[in-house]
Amino acid sequence: METINFTPKELRKTMWTAALILLVLILAWRLPEMISAIKWW
Repeated sequence: METINFTPKELRKTMWTAALILLVLILAWRLPEMISAIKWW
């Protein structure tokens, strides 16, 4: 494994990317439940 020198800007970008991926995964996992809740209304 090679060492990567992270600048704070790159680290922030990486953190945001990770957070967005996590958010998308959570939304995809909860989607059927949310759709059924909307259909109930």
